[in-house]
Amino acid sequence: MVSYSESSIYIFGRSTTRKRRIIARDFNIQNPLLTHIGIGLYQQQKLRIYNITNSISTSKDSALIIETFHDFINFKDIEYFGIWELTLSEIEISKIKLTLSELITKTIVFNDDFLFNNENHLYCSEFVYLMIKEIESLNIDNSMIVKKKLNSFYSRALKREYLEYIPVDFFINIKGIKLIFQKKW
Repeated sequence: MVSYSESSIYIFGRSTTRKRRIIARDFNIQNPLLTHIGIGLYQQQKLRIYNITNSISTSKDSALIIETFHDFINFKDIEYFGIWELTLSEIEISKIKLTLSELITKTIVFNDDFLFNNENHLYCSEFVYLMIKEIESLNIDNSMIVKKKLNSFYSRALKREYLEYIPVDFFINIKGIKLIFQKKW
């Protein structure tokens, strides 16, 4: 399928039928399928996918989880899966690894209010954005943040008129990131 390298990071993305009708349709920039993303690292001949989940069992558990490829795509209603690659220098890979190792020791809470920059509260694309922002050579700034006026349904649910957020597909046009695999069911 895909050959992984320790000198790259990977963005793993998936779509589930249930979330696509809400997230992708109303909040993505261009990819009409993506509903969830995570960062993948290949280390010691093992692929690990770091991502934020809203399916934790207790409040003591962190929403930041590490999954295998199989775990990441093991959903009954999965309909799309993609892998994007970004080749980095050894220093940049080390910085990502250090940031991940620091985050994994914290209790991260799923950011179900979708308030950007809310300390240890993160949602999946916000997490990936913060990881990619660590790569100084990419010069990622706050232009990735989208401000959108909400319709009445979302406005009531989120208790505000505007949403500032990082779209799930924010990374697609970043220089150097390339799609290396995708599958639709």
